[in-house]
Amino acid sequence: EEGWTRFVFEEYGFAYTSLVDQDVRRGGLAEEFDAIVLPNQPPPALRDGHPGSDYPAEYAGGLGVKGAEALREFVELGGTLIAWDGGARYAIQDLRLPVENAMSGMSRSDFFAPGSLLRIVLDTDHPIAYGMPADAAVMFVNSLVPSIRDGQVIGTYPRKDPLLSGWLIGPQKLHGKAALATVPLGRGKVVVIGFRPNFRAQARCTYKILFNSLFYSVVRGQV
Repeated sequence: EEGWTRFVFEEYGFAYTSLVDQDVRRGGLAEEFDAIVLPNQPPPALRDGHPGSDYPAEYAGGLGVKGAEALREFVELGGTLIAWDGGARYAIQDLRLPVENAMSGMSRSDFFAPGSLLRIVLDTDHPIAYGMPADAAVMFVNSLVPSIRDGQVIGTYPRKDPLLSGWLIGPQKLHGKAALATVPLGRGKVVVIGFRPNFRAQARCTYKILFNSLFYSVVRGQV
């Protein structure tokens, strides 16, 4: 989804810098950036990357231990990491965030949502949900359902009938669970988005959550 994210940023006039793994591994990120975005990608792909035998050196390898340490340092020094679905799973694991996936260990017969529109309830007083309706539709593709031990929950799944369109097995597993939150880390924060806010440049109703997260990155002293 990195390419789709660039497409959306360009469509709406956001200037950005593309980072490859070696850029992150070098560290010093807080000196250049207020916000870093980790779109959806499986954690092993972010962590380990592509083999050097098949890809040019600048695109081979993953973030590795050095990359995870550099991202954690970036946040601790006051940066904002914005991550969703697979990118958020990676951040939770490798940056050692006080967050768990509430659906971890469940079988497909317990819970399954392979590409569904679900309803969430937002705290529209929070800057990240600014301008959003209190009830919003989000794209959920067997996505992350974060269970937050330390942080602020901004969006939750309703306590009944979360499905708007598509296939959902085990809807009761989502009742009242978090969908969107911020997690403090040092002087900075991680915006954890469980769903896919810009899915294939089609989920325009939740672009605003991503854009607000970028603007929120320059608000100091808040989680």
